Amino acid sequence: MPLRCTRAVALALATWSAAARAAEAGDVGQEESFPTAGTRYESRLLPPGSMDLRLGALTDILLSRASAVLVVDRGVAPMGPGALALGLELAGGKCLLACGRVGPDLVVDRLTAAPAVRVTYHFTIEGHAPNIAATGFYALLLGGAALDFVEEQTQGGRVHATTYSPFVSAGLGTTYFPGNSDEIFAGGEVRVTYMPRFTPLSVDPPQTLLEPRSVAPLPGISLIFFMGVRL
Repeated sequence: MPLRCTRAVALALATWSAAARAAEAGDVGQEESFPTAGTRYESRLLPPGSMDLRLGALTDILLSRASAVLVVDRGVAPMGPGALALGLELAGGKCLLACGRVGPDLVVDRLTAAPAVRVTYHFTIEGHAPNIAATGFYALLLGGAALDFVEEQTQGGRVHATTYSPFVSAGLGTTYFPGNSDEIFAGGEVRVTYMPRFTPLSVDPPQTLLEPRSVAPLPGISLIFFMGVRL
């Protein structure tokens, strides 16, 4: 009888010890699965070989024009602490507050198409907020040409013209992946654009003098909001 009691006590102690070790292991696993207050997160980069396809809407802060924008960016190579990407952009839109009846005897309508080449540098930001891990940041340099299709209505008749102006833009952008996903994202850019004076490509009727205010370039600060997918 004493031997049986001893074995029972030993078995109970072994069972309790195993359960205690399992509980400690579970606690460690839980601590590892949940971030602590000191956890630091790092923002996302556009990896080399990956591609961002975006569709957005662009307008300047004065609402003088609005455009739909299609953008393709492709990661090229790591560069320092970040990553370099190259891309193409096509914007097409309509003049808003800068057109319409711009004078007592002048009504202007203008459509714009603006293809451009993009260079973006994606850099990292660190912080304690978990949302940083679902966010990306980049600097942007953009160069292209704006083609304007202008129609003027005056008391003397109607004028159709096509004008050209190169432009350069620089800015900053951000992307956010809802739910920390790897594909769908939203975001925006803020840009500063410089355009020299326009060059008329065609005027109908010929030899017609265009009103400078109706076809002048529209430099300044622009905002773009987009939805996209990372492939």
